[in-house]
Amino acid sequence: MSQRSRAGFTLVEVLMSISIIGIIAVATGALLNTSFTAYTETTQRSIQQREGVVAMDRIRNGLRRSNFVFAPNYHDPSSSELIFSGHSNNDGDSYLGDSLFPRIDEDVSHDLTADNANGISGRDDDGDGQVDERAAASVWSSTDQFDTTGFDNSNGNKAWPADWVESIESDGATAGVVQVAVGPGMDGYSLRLGGDVVSMSGTLASRSVDVGAANGIWLSYIYSQSGPVSGTVTIAVLDSVGSWEDVATHNVGGFVQGKVQSIDLAGDLGTTSSIRFTGSGTTGSTGYIYFDDIRLRTTIDGTSGSMTSDDDEDGASDEDPIDGIDNDLDGMIDEDPPSDANNDSMPGVSGIDDDGDGAIDEGSAADDDEDGSVSEQVVKTLTYFRDDATNTLRETDSSTGLTTTIAEGVSDFQLEFDSSTRVTVTLELTDADGHVLEIVEAVCLRNVLQNAGKRVR
Repeated sequence: MSQRSRAGFTLVEVLMSISIIGIIAVATGALLNTSFTAYTETTQRSIQQREGVVAMDRIRNGLRRSNFVFAPNYHDPSSSELIFSGHSNNDGDSYLGDSLFPRIDEDVSHDLTADNANGISGRDDDGDGQVDERAAASVWSSTDQFDTTGFDNSNGNKAWPADWVESIESDGATAGVVQVAVGPGMDGYSLRLGGDVVSMSGTLASRSVDVGAANGIWLSYIYSQSGPVSGTVTIAVLDSVGSWEDVATHNVGGFVQGKVQSIDLAGDLGTTSSIRFTGSGTTGSTGYIYFDDIRLRTTIDGTSGSMTSDDDEDGASDEDPIDGIDNDLDGMIDEDPPSDANNDSMPGVSGIDDDGDGAIDEGSAADDDEDGSVSEQVVKTLTYFRDDATNTLRETDSSTGLTTTIAEGVSDFQLEFDSSTRVTVTLELTDADGHVLEIVEAVCLRNVLQNAGKRVR
């Protein structure tokens, strides 16, 4: 009788099996760890992305529907603070009695935000280093709107003492390199510089005005360009020590129409302010630059200046009514309205039944919605800013006084004023692992071009 063979694993086989199982376990563990890490990172990125998108959507939608943007603005174009009008309907009215279409900011006061301060209380609205400063007692404007083809046009409330002087020629306003002619994108005539391959070298034209004891002065103008780009024109002003200071340089030629330029000349004051245009180089074929509404505006401070009516803190009060026009040529639209918001000396919009009651232009000129109450619609603001202590994006609603957090892990928040109808918003978030997400969006503003009481969005 044979004995059954009893087979088994040798020690070497056992050790090899354990080694193989160990290798598989380590590989599987590494794979699982990598998968778990990837899952965790993906989840964190998803949360970060969602947080950033939700915050940006909130800001974008609010900006688009706002009627007034206070920061950033033309005077202070780069800002870490975003302030625009909220959407509170203080008087509870609506278009055609439909609550889905509330009437917002349609009957404002000369103190736009009703905070008893010029601009927004506690803020340097014009970026000049002063907060809530008194408006000027007097505002003088020497302006040339080039009404006719001549060098002697004078508009504004302070006359130019002399005409424009041609320096490189003396052939009058209808011939040569320096002319008064119709320009593209301009309202009629303008100062035209350039020509068909002509030399621009030297002083082209200049003009002076007595600014007396003014302690604030601004140069503003509208310009257009046409034809091939070649040569430049530099604008300079005469400072208090008799030196010419360059303040802007533009190409001759190009494809720009009706662009507004405003320059604060606070450091270039003298008893007489002179402006000159100096050319350089040679123009291309039919290369021109046009200037219109050239304005030197001066302010004189005094104890009688307003402490509430200067909504943009530029020294002048109520100079920019709600009419869709940049009345003070400072790059902003409708930012400093009077109590009669559109300044037409009529209740609401002249000739319109603003409240739909069958009567036209009834009541006070300051009753912009013709509802029987005057200046009852206070502009409430929404303010967005980064809280450095907590790395959060915060929102403050002036209508409730509440500040809430709308995003966490915020490492940067910046605003750029691109134009009166566009603001670029940059929102940067950094998570616990140091991953940075940057969202940049140029927000086009829908409601800043408005007529009081006439908008539904």
